[in-house]
Amino acid sequence: MKEALSSYIQEQDLFNPATDRLLLAVSGGVDSMVLLDLLNQMGVKIAVAHCNFQLRGKASDADQQLVETTCLQKGLTLHKNTFDTNSYAAENKVSIQMAARELRYDWFNSLVDEYKYHYIVTAHHLNDSVETLLLNLTKGTGINGLTGIAPKRGRIIRPLLFASKENILAYAKTHSIAYREDASNASSEYERNFIRHHVIPALKSINPSLEATFFRSMSNLQFAQHEVSKVVRKNKRKYLHDVGPYDAIYIQQLMGHPYPTELLYTLIEDLGFNRDQTQEIVENVWTQSGKEFLSKTHRIVIDRNQLLLLAKSERRAIYEQITLSLTETDIADSKITFEQVDSLPDFSQVGMETAYLCLNKLEFPLVIRSWKPGDYFYPLGLGKKKKLSRFFIDQKVSMPDKERALVLVSGERIAWVMGYRIDERFKASASTPSLKVQVT
Repeated sequence: MKEALSSYIQEQDLFNPATDRLLLAVSGGVDSMVLLDLLNQMGVKIAVAHCNFQLRGKASDADQQLVETTCLQKGLTLHKNTFDTNSYAAENKVSIQMAARELRYDWFNSLVDEYKYHYIVTAHHLNDSVETLLLNLTKGTGINGLTGIAPKRGRIIRPLLFASKENILAYAKTHSIAYREDASNASSEYERNFIRHHVIPALKSINPSLEATFFRSMSNLQFAQHEVSKVVRKNKRKYLHDVGPYDAIYIQQLMGHPYPTELLYTLIEDLGFNRDQTQEIVENVWTQSGKEFLSKTHRIVIDRNQLLLLAKSERRAIYEQITLSLTETDIADSKITFEQVDSLPDFSQVGMETAYLCLNKLEFPLVIRSWKPGDYFYPLGLGKKKKLSRFFIDQKVSMPDKERALVLVSGERIAWVMGYRIDERFKASASTPSLKVQVT
């Protein structure tokens, strides 16, 4: 099995066994204990990471004890951590399985950063990959979901994907590898265990070589997915349009495609959106402007005739009231300058970033703040008051730009919707001194 592992590492170009330092996730189960033994025999530079999720009482502590003893015997560095998984799941409103996954990978990544390991190694094997394919197929998937578990994704590598569970158990028996059995693996309560204990045995009654057949099929699909991805990457910019600090997808162009859901998924998958969300977006593209959909890192906003793709970090904070004197100041990544002037320019030459206000009508100190629902002003030239929310709609201001909008307030009245329109009540005249306010 050691030779097969070495060949698979080389074929998949997973890592350099001579130089790379690996962080191996070891639970104490047979899969990770066998992989630990194999990599150690190969002379690979490994350190071990063990998570105690406190989900199985004394059994969890016994798992940790086995890993500690094995690392001590082999002279391996051991990182260990104990998590209150149940509390984390409750606080974050996620399942226990998702909580454990988030906790361990956050910790693994922090170890890689701190100790400069090259990769995180997990002991996923061929049966895990087959189960993943069947789960994806059952819930609905595209070509990516039919390729099983990826051997390498980012800093995570999985060198055992060539080996079946039967191979791993046989190696453990032949080489007297000590390991712990997780009793929850025998339960059919979880989806994956149901597939493991009921679906796969039924399929193996049709094809006893099911794992080997699936391995070949997944390899073929991985090749197909690789070729499709090249085409998608090449054509992506045909559908992602640069509209300033973010990308947009034009709804008409998207919905004119024969397969809009599949196309959209290929465009937003890397942003953390799943297929169910993609379907929901397509079903709602003609609904109200402003509706948004969230992944962990991004949001997609329906904005009239387009979908805006925004990082969550691009949502500007709500600014509280900030008192200003007539000096230069910074707010919301902008520099704002104030200058008293005695003559007015040719307003045809004045850009949206500059306002001239009647100095005699202003109440000091002035305030700059984010606009709020319910705000209104008297737009210059309109002659009557208008709510800002309606003003932004009429001006076709995009959702991100609307979120960033600031107002200059005099007393309780808005004197300038900054970058858009001054208030009629504060317009400057040639007969009185004016205040020039400029945003850069």
